[in-house]
Amino acid sequence: MRGHSLLDLFFFFLLACASCSVKEDRSACPCILSLYTSDAAGKTVGVEVWNTDGVCVAAGQTDGTLLELPVPRGHLVVTAYSGLTDCRLFGGVVSIPRGAQMDELCAWRGETDCSGEQASLILFLHKQWATVNLKLQNYPSGDTSPLLKIEGAVSGYDLPAGNPVDGGFLFLPPLSSAGDVAFRLPRQNGGELLLGIGPKLIAIGDMIVKSGYDWAEADLDDIYILVDYLESTVKIGISDWNEVSYEENF
Repeated sequence: MRGHSLLDLFFFFLLACASCSVKEDRSACPCILSLYTSDAAGKTVGVEVWNTDGVCVAAGQTDGTLLELPVPRGHLVVTAYSGLTDCRLFGGVVSIPRGAQMDELCAWRGETDCSGEQASLILFLHKQWATVNLKLQNYPSGDTSPLLKIEGAVSGYDLPAGNPVDGGFLFLPPLSSAGDVAFRLPRQNGGELLLGIGPKLIAIGDMIVKSGYDWAEADLDDIYILVDYLESTVKIGISDWNEVSYEENF
């Protein structure tokens, strides 16, 4: 189980550092891990360091400047993240609250050998969310604005593993009077997403996959969806309204 006591770690490293000298065996001394963040100007980046047992052994924050952390010697996993607002972070897992959309999470995972006295890494954070821009056309006139809902099978992101977390996802996007809305989805494992428009349920996740969208890209693209309710058609574009990648009836 992942877990850590930063107070215990602090006293451990104080004792370890105090016992180290040039004349003594330094193999028990901590490694100094230097971390540099790429393109993090104006952002607060959280950093956590994990051992091979899944235990967090060090943590800190940086605004893009150099961050140095004393860490135990050995092979370690380093995670970095920014953009958390509504989501929760516990044990290295970012969880999306029920009824919320994905935060603008940027994250990175890397491994490093800290068996020596010093080690360094450059952190390259990547976009872990996709903004869906949805337009609804030709909804029956006179009807009230339909209830939209998006359901999925991913409820968060595991930072040390670098993978989406399985779990229920539900968000009710507020459709504007013009018939459009934008909302954020987490990185997906496949095509399990469902889009509800009033009484109709559309397998939108499968259509997104068929459009050629790649949920495994390092930085997720945004998605553009045009739904014609009267014609029962869905058109999907990647990063642009003007380039339709896939069209299907529902």
